[in-house]
Amino acid sequence: MKICSWNARGLGNPRGIRTLCDLIQREGPDVVFLQETRLSTREVESCKYKLGFQNCLAISPADVDLLVINYSFNHIDVVIKDPNLRMGHWFLTAIYGFPETHLRHQTWRLLRLLCRVNDDPWMVMGDFNELMYSHEKCGGRPRPDNQLYTFREVVEDCNLSDLGFSGPKFTWSNRRHGDQCISERIDRFLVNSVWLDSFPNARVAHGVVAYLDHLPIWVNLEGATFPRYVKKSFKFEAMWVGEKACEDIIKGVCERGVGPTTMDVVSGLINECGAQLQGWNKQCFGNVQT
Repeated sequence: MKICSWNARGLGNPRGIRTLCDLIQREGPDVVFLQETRLSTREVESCKYKLGFQNCLAISPADVDLLVINYSFNHIDVVIKDPNLRMGHWFLTAIYGFPETHLRHQTWRLLRLLCRVNDDPWMVMGDFNELMYSHEKCGGRPRPDNQLYTFREVVEDCNLSDLGFSGPKFTWSNRRHGDQCISERIDRFLVNSVWLDSFPNARVAHGVVAYLDHLPIWVNLEGATFPRYVKKSFKFEAMWVGEKACEDIIKGVCERGVGPTTMDVVSGLINECGAQLQGWNKQCFGNVQT
């Protein structure tokens, strides 16, 4: 089973839907939790068929036996049947934390209300809109220590722990450049010890999306290894199209191509342009290669 959580920040345009379809086709998740889609129920009904799912919750009933227990604007709580487990089921809670700091306590209250007090395996995932540690933020003003402590305290009270991850360190960015850039890890998977004992090989990976501020996050319960980074020859990535910085790099290199336009000159310009684009790609997109 493979699970994805992604704050899509709006899917009401062809580009957003196309990106989501590409993600679903490439990763093949069984369960998808989308936040901030900004779509009406009617639009979601239409969108789900494009994604290859059969219901509004984007769950394939042929592969996952899932029952919704309760939900609100900020969470969905479900039970997933699994005959391979001793108890025959486990619980999954998808959270969208209140973005307003003064309302953050409502997110923590919700988690405590949903907390499993017995031996039920439990996973909590989503965009919590909060950090657990100061090193999970780069740029901008640091979060107050008491704010971080409050999140950690809730996690401890609910007997949860972070599953960790591979891939880019941060899951959200304001996508600005230089000193104005702020990046944070506010999306994560949390599990209790019973869940971890049930799925000891589970692995989390942070995905990549070119033009949105949130990255999708994945968990593979079977523990199949995510593709390791292998150095490739330069290839222009389609996700760079439309990025002004990319256009500026190409223009800057080409404008330096003075003199006769021989094949050697063209080859040199391509090599230089590729080197600069790879450096820019590493800084701005987390060294994305497809």
